[in-house]
Amino acid sequence: MNIHTRIGAIAFALLLTVGLFSGVTAVSAEEGIDLDAVVNEYNQNIDQAPGFIQSVAGGERVELRVGESDTVPSSDSGEVYWMDIDDDGSVVDSGDGAHDDPTIRVRTTETAVNSVLGPGEPAGAFGEAYADGDIVIEGVGLSKTVQVELAKLGAWIGQTLGLF
Repeated sequence: MNIHTRIGAIAFALLLTVGLFSGVTAVSAEEGIDLDAVVNEYNQNIDQAPGFIQSVAGGERVELRVGESDTVPSSDSGEVYWMDIDDDGSVVDSGDGAHDDPTIRVRTTETAVNSVLGPGEPAGAFGEAYADGDIVIEGVGLSKTVQVELAKLGAWIGQTLGLF
């Protein structure tokens, strides 16, 4: 599996897969993310997602930080949620607050989450938000940071060469 597929799968598993199944209102300024609805929708439909999701995102411990409106939060600000993904790609546990031991941190805006999870083309919305810096994916710890940064480099090289 190439590096671009790995970073794309991780990001996809975190936000985009849920966007495939429209109908979930993800974020409101007053109430934050309805994490139970997002996780429920994700798990009910994970079998419809591309197969690489389960193998690549499996075993990750995700911390999701959402900033207000169009603001990307720092690594220690924003509304915080966590998800544990099992080896099959399903979310097996989740909650509010910071994860005790995350492997991946995703920082994003309310606007980006609603764009990705709303009606329309979720893949295009994700790509645009990621390219604009409204979705930031980070590894936590040295090893995972290196993996994520190499994946980003691989994606950039592949796009530059027109491979994908």
